[in-house]
Formats: sequence, C-alpha cells, structure tokens
Amino acid sequence: MENLREFASSPNGDRWFLGMDDISHTECVLHRGNQSSGGYETVMPLAVFLDRRPLGPEHSALEMLLADRHSDVDLATYEGAKASAEFQDIKIVALNDGASGLSDHGPLTSMVLALSADAPREWSDMFNKTWEINVGTMRRKATAAGDTITSICMPYELQGQISQFNEVIAETNIAYKEKVSQEEIARHREAREALRDLKHSLKYE
Repeated sequence: MENLREFASSPNGDRWFLGMDDISHTECVLHRGNQSSGGYETVMPLAVFLDRRPLGPEHSALEMLLADRHSDVDLATYEGAKASAEFQDIKIVALNDGASGLSDHGPLTSMVLALSADAPREWSDMFNKTWEINVGTMRRKATAAGDTITSICMPYELQGQISQFNEVIAETNIAYKEKVSQEEIARHREAREALRDLKHSLKYE
C-alpha cells in the first residue's frame, strides 16, 4: 500500500487508512488491528469497504474524507481556472520605430514590435522555443523578451512575419494559460492535503 492516509481510529486501538494498492493501483482501505489482537492488517477495495454492513464510525469518517477530497478538487479546479482567466492574452500592438534600425546582419533590419503587456519570463521562453523549432527559409530569427518581440528581417518581410508571429503568439497564450492553471491546481491541492493531514493528526484530549 502506498500514500497511506489515516482516516479513523477506535478507542481500542484499531486504525483505518486509505491508500493505493501497489499491484492493482486502485484505492483500498487498510485496517490495522490493535496490538492486543496482534496488529494484523486487512486490505479491501474502497467500494467493498463502503458496502460493508453494519456501518461503523469508520465508514462515516471515510465518507467525510472523500467528500472533503471532492470539495478540494472542485476548489483547486476553480482556482486554476481563475488564475488562467486573470492572464490577459499577449498580442502585438505596434512597431517601435524608435527602437528599430540597422542590424549586424548585413541588409537585415532589427524590427522591434511592441506587445500589449510585459510578458512573463515563462511566456517568452515558450514563444521563443516554438518559434525556433519552426524556423524556415521564410521565417527570420526573432526573440521575445519583456514587452517586445524583435525580428531580424527585411522591411518588406515584416508584414508576413507579423502574421506568423500572431499564430505562434496564439499558441503560446493557450499553452501558458494551461500551464498556469495546472500549477495553481497542484498548489491548492497540495495545500489542502497538507491541512487535511494536519487535521487528522491533531489530538484534542
């Protein structure tokens, strides 16, 4: 059994845990008898345990744990969606002609395009990686950093470059929001699990 989480104990020392079976990789309940009875352990599938009769306090405790976990998943998913929604899509808004000019690449010009916001570092890294992977004969070198994308190209190529930038920017916006959402979901789940473990470990007598 892996990832054991105690959810109930009896006055005589019996303990119940929820965990993952090593072989079947399904959730199971482990019952560990008290020391006076030899401390024997019994494992049964979660569904079998829940269907056992008569119902004892341990069943109620497990149902509460499962309900809390379901609530935690819903909350984490909500927080992930919220974090994703808070990110405003990046887009190109103008050519910064003051920052643009001759480059060190012969007749090519350094074209600096202004973005709608200062892009997060991870967003820029994702954009740059996607752009580099698909560089071809008609796709010039370009780099996103901060609130700009700098393209090294001929002036007459810029419009075509912008069209290609927009495609990669759209992909990057989607990928970045998904990453932010998943990270926020994981963060909230870890926090809730830590609090739940603490709750079950506290003694009030």
